[in-house]
Amino acid sequence: MRRAVVWTVALLFLLCCTGCEIDLGIPELPAPKEPVKVTGIDLFASAAEIAVGGRYLLSPDPADGNTFWTTSNAEVATVEEGLVTGLSEGETVVTASNGSEMSSCTVVVKPLELGVKVTASDANLVVGNFIAFGTGLPANCRASWSSSDESVASVEGGVVSATGAGVATVTATYGDFSSSYTVTVIDPEARGRQLIWSDEFEGDALDATKWEFQRGVQDVYVNNGKTSYGPKFWGNNELQYYTEDAVSLSDGVLTVTAAREEGLPEGREFTSARIATRDRGFWTYGYFEARMKLPEGVGMWPAFWLLPQPEAGMGTNNRYGGWAANGEVDIMEAKGRLPYEVGNTLHFGGNPSTYSFRTVHTSSSISEWHTYGLEWRSGYMAWFVDGTETFRLSNTSWYTNSPLGANDPSAPFNVPFYIIFNFAVGGNYDQGRRPDASFESAAMQIDYVRVYA
Repeated sequence: MRRAVVWTVALLFLLCCTGCEIDLGIPELPAPKEPVKVTGIDLFASAAEIAVGGRYLLSPDPADGNTFWTTSNAEVATVEEGLVTGLSEGETVVTASNGSEMSSCTVVVKPLELGVKVTASDANLVVGNFIAFGTGLPANCRASWSSSDESVASVEGGVVSATGAGVATVTATYGDFSSSYTVTVIDPEARGRQLIWSDEFEGDALDATKWEFQRGVQDVYVNNGKTSYGPKFWGNNELQYYTEDAVSLSDGVLTVTAAREEGLPEGREFTSARIATRDRGFWTYGYFEARMKLPEGVGMWPAFWLLPQPEAGMGTNNRYGGWAANGEVDIMEAKGRLPYEVGNTLHFGGNPSTYSFRTVHTSSSISEWHTYGLEWRSGYMAWFVDGTETFRLSNTSWYTNSPLGANDPSAPFNVPFYIIFNFAVGGNYDQGRRPDASFESAAMQIDYVRVYA
């Protein structure tokens, strides 16, 4: 066996010194099956998969220097001193023999799946944002990356950074294979967007001219001396009791903390917070964006969303009535037990609602900083994660049961909506899952929220 080790190390040294710009490496493989043993010689794998252009090293036992190698189909893969190289899609049998004994390995060569993997067919970024592209290459095979215009989008190791407004082509290359995607970089000011409202959460307290605290277990709205109530437990069987004490500001970041507490009203088990711009800030159309860190863990349900501003004398309703004939836009909501996913959803129709949604996979855990955005126009809505468009609906996709919206294809999303941030615990969104018994607290953080016209 000592000679086998020396032989393997020497071959690996030769592979690493070929002078090629691309390091092919030896791809990691699943646990090998039982070797095929004829009489005296063993191969340490009886089956292997590689990509076209990939290589795999077969080691014989004993490695006595007298091994003779053959392949049943040299057009699929060649073999030299145990090093198998994939040439084309197909299957071949590689055999090692020492004259009287032999052992075989079936090698399957698959097409090289080179391509940049993004959540949309092409990438749409905002200046300053970035997205990580990937390839279908084996883990130890590295592609080279290039951008047609570094002033628009630079790329290093598959990470594309948006540097200026414009269009660039990002290309991944591996040997004779390449794949390209179009990257469109948007400058909000260049598109005519103007920042019309924001909160950067400076200071040590929430700005009461911009936000209201929504407390307890249900929505309460007083209009013209009349009080309207939403459904208990916020209509979703949520487990928290909302209190303003769950909100804190420090170093330009707003933190909402959900914590286990005893003796709460209505038999609730946790405290948290829900804040809204209702009656203070509401808009029809625009681009809405927030930069956030979200909590991981079973039963965690943070959200960034929009509801219609109530009209005078109509309580919590507007001209199209109540939920969901009057609409709801979920820019982002997450299930903490799935830390690499967020949801984009639109509710409309009536009660119960009709809805359209998209589950989006994030480039890193939701507990890291990400930006979540919505472009809302009369003819469409488009959702964004880290500047990349993830979901789009045209106004032919939504409707309202209210007869007042019959002649307007944009209804009910043609009236002012306000912003809500909340951190719910439990509830229907994740099928009633609740925090583990060991749960004590978790936090949602917001760096900023901005609205562009």
